[in-house]
Amino acid sequence: MMASLCAEEKKTFKIIMVLWNGSTLLEEGFVNYLKSKEVSVDIQTLDCQGDRAKCHAFVTDIKRIQPDLITIWGTPALQEIAGRLDQAKENYIWDIPIIALIVSDPVRTGIIAALDRPGRNVTGVSHLAPIEAQLNALLLYKKDVKTIGAMYNPDEPNSKIQVENLATLAEGKGIRVILLPVPMIDHKPDSDHLCDVVEKAASLKADFIYIPADTFLSKHAPIFINKAHELKIPTFAATESLYWHTKPMLGMFSHFFNVGMFGGAKAFDILVNKQDPGTMPYEKLSRFSIVISRSAYESMGISPPLTLLKFAEIRD
Repeated sequence: MMASLCAEEKKTFKIIMVLWNGSTLLEEGFVNYLKSKEVSVDIQTLDCQGDRAKCHAFVTDIKRIQPDLITIWGTPALQEIAGRLDQAKENYIWDIPIIALIVSDPVRTGIIAALDRPGRNVTGVSHLAPIEAQLNALLLYKKDVKTIGAMYNPDEPNSKIQVENLATLAEGKGIRVILLPVPMIDHKPDSDHLCDVVEKAASLKADFIYIPADTFLSKHAPIFINKAHELKIPTFAATESLYWHTKPMLGMFSHFFNVGMFGGAKAFDILVNKQDPGTMPYEKLSRFSIVISRSAYESMGISPPLTLLKFAEIRD
């Protein structure tokens, strides 16, 4: 019995990381946690490069490799690899544990049955702060907000869900939310017209532009965030990835490294403690950061209140 136990402890687990568009601090946090637990892993990455079709083609590779566990970055990749509950199982991965990371609403996007008990081979960690907390942070920065322009990508259901939730909550506070979908060309979001969306927000007198967690919007953030600030419209970011290539004025979220660490803890429970992902809650971290960009607010002349500066993270 002791010999078999030692053999199990020395096992090297095979993990496939499905990236949406390159590696991030998310994967670093995930690996860091497993290293801290001295878990031996052989990691292979598959990069979708922002292409759903390429991502879905990885299903064949994964079935051939038969890893012990898969991590998946973002809703589009999760939909293409894991599939929805109403899709044919044979076209997706149902027999290998999956940890979904940076997926904001796996229930309403049809991936799992419930957050507390997913009911299939998928569990994971969300990075989103509660929408109500995000809205309160926005209003703490600028109390006189009457209209919010909420951009979203129609190709990512989670993106629309976030802005609809924001609209419902804001309405209860007497705030109008204008939904601003990204234009679609050939059934794909079009980055060439993102500035037009911002100009529409300006014409409708938006006091703030809200940007949800969305892989497309994160990738093209400099285009429209710089335009918004040029037009003196402050921006709110619901995800850290919007800060990678530009500087939204305000944001609230869990840092990707910490999300990855939490994902690593779930991987440990699945690989070492033999827990069933179908019974493991899909969770959020309990702590979130408020991030303020100094250069953004100085360029627009909208300084944050002292109460917010006491606990916010200030970035230049």
